[in-house]
Amino acid sequence: MQLKYVKRFSGDIWNVTNKNHTSLGLWRSNETTFTVTQDGEYSSLLTGGIYSIVDNRYKKIFRQLPDQVTIQKIKIVDRQFQTRVTNYIELIIKNKIDIHSIHTENYNGPKVWHYNGHIFVSGELKDKLIKVGGDKLEFNQGFSRFG
Repeated sequence: MQLKYVKRFSGDIWNVTNKNHTSLGLWRSNETTFTVTQDGEYSSLLTGGIYSIVDNRYKKIFRQLPDQVTIQKIKIVDRQFQTRVTNYIELIIKNKIDIHSIHTENYNGPKVWHYNGHIFVSGELKDKLIKVGGDKLEFNQGFSRFG
């Protein structure tokens, strides 16, 4: 078996995750509604393979990137507890990134990318997210947390 070498990334692109892991599971019921399928904590960032959802506190930041992100108002419904949460937005991120393209991306200015439901941001956008959310999010350089 031959192993393929992947060049280590040292640029200013960061994978965004929650500081605290959540087990909250969501299922898209329709275009603007997600249904809770597994109990968990509502954290600043809720991602799955086909969606990227963030707390409304970050909306102003992402609104400044209309050429990179479409923002969709959503609601999260929990049928077990009869609740409806409306303080989240879905980010439909236009830019894609992967372990190969990351080496050629221009990361100057506020930029955002997605990879299989994971969110990546430039250093400038990272700084803006930290200003708004404090220590709620965690940032790891490039694909350093991917196996």
